[in-house]
Amino acid sequence: MTVDYGYGSAASQPADTGTSAGPRPLDQLPRLARDTTAENPWPVSVLSQKYHNAVAKWPEAWVEGQIVEINMRRSTSGYITLRDNFEEVSLSVMGFSRFVAKARDFRQGDRVVVHGKADVWVKATRLSFVADDIRRIGAGDLKAQIDELRKRLKGEGLFDAENKVPLPEFPACIGLVCAPQARAEGDVITNVNLRWPAVRFKVVHAHVQGAQCPADVIAAIQRLDADPEVDVIIVARGGGSFEDLIGFSDEGVVR
Repeated sequence: MTVDYGYGSAASQPADTGTSAGPRPLDQLPRLARDTTAENPWPVSVLSQKYHNAVAKWPEAWVEGQIVEINMRRSTSGYITLRDNFEEVSLSVMGFSRFVAKARDFRQGDRVVVHGKADVWVKATRLSFVADDIRRIGAGDLKAQIDELRKRLKGEGLFDAENKVPLPEFPACIGLVCAPQARAEGDVITNVNLRWPAVRFKVVHAHVQGAQCPADVIAAIQRLDADPEVDVIIVARGGGSFEDLIGFSDEGVVR
């Protein structure tokens, strides 16, 4: 049985879990949030559709941010991820032919303003921004800062081979820095044991993305570096976007 909740075609129908005969018809659902109860709640699809309907009433806007991901492989649609210039906040932006034609000239790290309307994708209750225009407002601060840091540290000789500590051929103990419950931990230990079964590991967990990443990783490295049993340290994480990996470009981590 299919029942239209009356909130638009995008509203998904609740799955039949065996605890009810099926989705309730519209006239049995509360119209307002204040009227919902534990016995008469909104289905998730209804709440998501209400978000969608509310956001759809917002006017068009210009939004400023920095490009941390960009995908313009198709001529008819494209996607970028904007990061706030000061806060750890991101926004998914999509656009179609007109937007793609302009966005192809942009690169990761560019500071931009985009014009369009906010939208909520009902299936995942996810906020996004549908853009029709994009303009550059200056060089990408984040990318420029990383490039400047790389040049400065290179000038100090930090990356020179003669300044690097030689790696032991057969370490007895490896210090491993990774996220808790990360696949990277198992992957590293499994692959190292295949080549050198006698090795021992000392694992220190840390945040490997987000605002806490640099301080956590630095503290973990310092802890393992001070341990006389540790012969070599591995800092590991899975792949990720430019934004996910930005913590590893922190000067303290690099040093």
